[in-house]
Amino acid sequence: MALTFGRANAEYSRWIHIQRRQVGQLWQGRYRSCLLDESHLWNALCYVEQNPVRAGMTSCAWEWRWSSAAARIGLVLSDIPLDWSLWKERHDPETWRKVLELGLREAAFADRLRQATERGRPLGPVAFLENLELRLSRSVRPQRRGRKPKPAVAKEGLPNCATE
Repeated sequence: MALTFGRANAEYSRWIHIQRRQVGQLWQGRYRSCLLDESHLWNALCYVEQNPVRAGMTSCAWEWRWSSAAARIGLVLSDIPLDWSLWKERHDPETWRKVLELGLREAAFADRLRQATERGRPLGPVAFLENLELRLSRSVRPQRRGRKPKPAVAKEGLPNCATE
């Protein structure tokens, strides 16, 4: 996904620079993402919709012009195509408004989300990560740093203690 969005970012930036006859960075930093299990998805959505409030740009998430929060709580119709099906299975406008007013349930979630996003690691409970590793046939959790130990090899004529 990072490669796709990185390429889209590069092409869009190039187009804007040609149109405006400018040079330089268009975006701050590079694209970052992480996989989320469903429970973490709702926390992340709440976190993102509260960003303008935390930054002091507005007092309520649904007042921010570029946020989907106003559409989620039923104040406006969304002018962008959003898939509401999964959200509607779990939430309704009234409960989502309460979620935004109360904020995140877990103070440490924001730090864990930032860390997972910066590192490109999935975020979720152990069962989610194990399932993901099975499906991908590779580890998605951080491994110990440094050189991996060499497997024990028996010398000719000497027993291999690791195998006995």
